[in-house]
Amino acid sequence: MHDLSVIIVNWNTRHVVGDCIESVLANLGSLDAEVIVVDNASVDGSAQMIARDFPQVRLIANDLNRGFAAANNQGMRLARARYVLLLNPDTLVLDDVLQRTVAWADVNPDAGVVGCQVLQDPDTVQRTCFRFPSPLGMGLWMSGAVACFPRSPIARWATYGSWQRETERNVDVVSGMFMLVRRVALQEIGLMDEGYFVFAEEADWCYRFRKAGWRCVFAPVGRILHLDGGGKSTEQASVKMYVQMQKGLLRFHRLHRSRVQWVATKALFATSMLVRMLWWKACSALRIGRGSTHKAAQAAAAARFHWLGWRGPITRSIERPMTTKRTKVLAVASGGGHWVQLQRLRPAFAGEHVIYVTVDKAYRADIGSAPLYVVNDATRWSRLSLIKLALRIGWIILKERPDVVVTTGAAPGYFAVMFGKLIGARTAWIDSMANVEQLSMAGQKAGRWADRWLTQWPALAEPGGPSYEGAVL
Repeated sequence: MHDLSVIIVNWNTRHVVGDCIESVLANLGSLDAEVIVVDNASVDGSAQMIARDFPQVRLIANDLNRGFAAANNQGMRLARARYVLLLNPDTLVLDDVLQRTVAWADVNPDAGVVGCQVLQDPDTVQRTCFRFPSPLGMGLWMSGAVACFPRSPIARWATYGSWQRETERNVDVVSGMFMLVRRVALQEIGLMDEGYFVFAEEADWCYRFRKAGWRCVFAPVGRILHLDGGGKSTEQASVKMYVQMQKGLLRFHRLHRSRVQWVATKALFATSMLVRMLWWKACSALRIGRGSTHKAAQAAAAARFHWLGWRGPITRSIERPMTTKRTKVLAVASGGGHWVQLQRLRPAFAGEHVIYVTVDKAYRADIGSAPLYVVNDATRWSRLSLIKLALRIGWIILKERPDVVVTTGAAPGYFAVMFGKLIGARTAWIDSMANVEQLSMAGQKAGRWADRWLTQWPALAEPGGPSYEGAVL
């Protein structure tokens, strides 16, 4: 029997998963180990790269994304070691953490689950152990109390904040990014609950281990580096992942908490969604972002780890360009000239997943097999039609969760950029060519919601917007 089975679940993380595997293979030391990678239908060539570059790794290539829990279960069914290690693909194994953690578990036979120290930069230990989900804990997180008052006693309780993660401690939940599980305990408790797609599955699992008498322990006998605190896989579909988080946490409360706590949790989620929408709007208005700053900080961390003695593939993983999925574009226009203008923009959408919204089903002839939603048209003189249109557009936005919303004007486009902005999509408004002397009424209001607010007449451009960047027709 092997000492250790390392299981890595991959989904479109080719830019980092190879480095993760290299770091594992380079730091096994004297351990008799096997590495199993489960690929969840990646479209970035991950599976092909792993099969080509790492023939010693056992690869399971799924033809659909089965989720984190189900994919880990696939790997565990094949595992043949005394310990199973669940490891995120966006991590790097440092030093001899694998040997040290296995050695620690060998002398602590009552520990069913073990976590290690996770670094997000050379000076910062990431929080990777949590309390079991509860309405109080989630209320503190969702309200922003933890972020705003991190040193308060309540916030410290919610996050184990008074503990600096330099000493051993029993915890409720060990993060699935590095989770060592004893085979004997696994055989008693069973595999992960596949009713969870992603999020809360490790909380459910640790709850079952704890209930059966096994300890879940943070043991800082070694360390790994987490390349991105937000997660390389989850950042690819942040809004959808937020929905999955809600589903996972609600499932946990339904299975392990009282009905009152479950109902309270559902109310918290409804409130938090409203708060998040308002927060996204405020950030947009203040132009608050983290993209370039975050990348610079990550590059600085790479350089500092180099001087700390890590000469491995971390620098390559950061310098290597990311492979991303196709952008989902919602292209919205009413009829007539608005639709004609939108069709002139189609070359800009080449290679992306485009969904069209318009007011006449006859326009399908212009877009071939592309998805099309037909909505009613409306004006300011027809309040009922406007309400119906707003509800229809809102439903389309929530169903499709576009990355980008582009419109050439009128009421359907106004509601599309408004709702799109509220869910965090990038938005672009291009006012009609027909509005020569002044912007349309919708065009004037759209400036509050559009990231790119454009007019097609130079005379209408203003320093505060809209801007003129050429004409479509």
